[in-house]
Amino acid sequence: MRKALWLYTDNWSVSPSWIWEVQKKTGIDIKVKRYDEDFSPESFEEIFILTDSFSWDRERTLRFALERKVNPLKIRVFPWEEIQHAFPTKALQTFEHFFMDAIKRQKKPPSVKATQLLPEKRVLVTPRRETMLEEALSRLDIPYIVRKEPLLVKREGINFLLYDSPSGETVGAIILLPEWDEKPPLFIPPEVEETRRILPLNQFKNGMTRKTMRNKTLVFIVPPDSSSLLEDWKEVFGLSRRLAERERAQVFVLAQEIVVAGASLEQEYREARNQGVLFEKVRMDAVKLQPTLEMQGAWVEFETERDGYSLKIRADWVIYVPRRTYLPFPAIPWWKGEKEEEEFGDLENPNLPPFSSFLDGVFVFSRRDQDNFLQLAQAVEEYLNQGRLTLSECASVDEEKCVLCLTCFRTCPWRAVSIEGESKRKKARINWEQCHLCGICMAFCPASAIGINSLYTEDFFFIKSTWSEEQ
Repeated sequence: MRKALWLYTDNWSVSPSWIWEVQKKTGIDIKVKRYDEDFSPESFEEIFILTDSFSWDRERTLRFALERKVNPLKIRVFPWEEIQHAFPTKALQTFEHFFMDAIKRQKKPPSVKATQLLPEKRVLVTPRRETMLEEALSRLDIPYIVRKEPLLVKREGINFLLYDSPSGETVGAIILLPEWDEKPPLFIPPEVEETRRILPLNQFKNGMTRKTMRNKTLVFIVPPDSSSLLEDWKEVFGLSRRLAERERAQVFVLAQEIVVAGASLEQEYREARNQGVLFEKVRMDAVKLQPTLEMQGAWVEFETERDGYSLKIRADWVIYVPRRTYLPFPAIPWWKGEKEEEEFGDLENPNLPPFSSFLDGVFVFSRRDQDNFLQLAQAVEEYLNQGRLTLSECASVDEEKCVLCLTCFRTCPWRAVSIEGESKRKKARINWEQCHLCGICMAFCPASAIGINSLYTEDFFFIKSTWSEEQ
């Protein structure tokens, strides 16, 4: 008789008679245990984890499989607590449908295991030396190399290959140290600059205490891209609120997107609005500046996104947040990885490690203060020690079906596909250490020769369709 194990992560109170009924319907011997209890993986063909939420992701499942030495493809995850909360009278029935459907679809899984891939413990620092950072890395016993441009870097599995290096050096992580290059976010005509009434944010902030802004009109301009740090928005919200509150100034803030996602930012945005600060979403390339006749200010012309009205404001002062280039050179000529970008920025996402960029293993020190080098080194150390969880032999090629059309070789963004063999025996091979299970090769293979052994999400689609039927 097949055996299945149900592991519950939180509260689980059901009658033994219901479990017996499910056993009778399916012909499966069911054991129920707490998630933290010991069990023998070899004793069960299927393992179902009844989780506390939908946030039980693939990495968490792989970590569970690695720690318990379970074949990850035996595991199915069911968000029990969420289903019970949403459909208290239908929760048991929904799980029963989920279980029976999974049993019907489950075939004997391939013999794979969860594996932790660790990057090489060496870091590239570019484009300059930074003594305090080097000291922090040395304190944590992390070897490093320092390189200036030009650089040619590409992803090799979980590491990075410096393929302009004669010896083909590899590193596990990259630290980018920006050299700030600040420019206005829009074209400023020379005659407007001559008014001396248009200033970058920091310069205006440092000089505003020496000038009265009583009943003046001020326009803040914030650039549209991610080069605006959250600290800039905090400054804009706070400064505009104080000007409107204390100086009775009329304040406008023009931006393509108003950023309020961050610690206390939404509250500060609301407080600024409550004091009369006007926020307008505009296309930055359509904002035009002209000097006033007496050269004591500037006309700011723009079109509102909300209603398409064309407005023209006479500003006594125009304050802009500079656009910042994070690197002293473009990234495209040297970066050859999963994504090409002209600029790298610190994402400042609370769900990510500090200093993270949009690429795993690439860290950006874009803070303007210089007191966080040890924190940066610790974030890099955590990344190097954590590595990436994956499945061994997670993808395979059926040699009988493969026609060697090279479609998989050309489309794989991770360079995980290679051609091996001699003469007519050549076939495609997939390096599972470099494979990211994106499924592109399988989707494009005209011979359907590629199989992906992954943790599929169709179970959640099944739950969704079940909800629709019950509603």
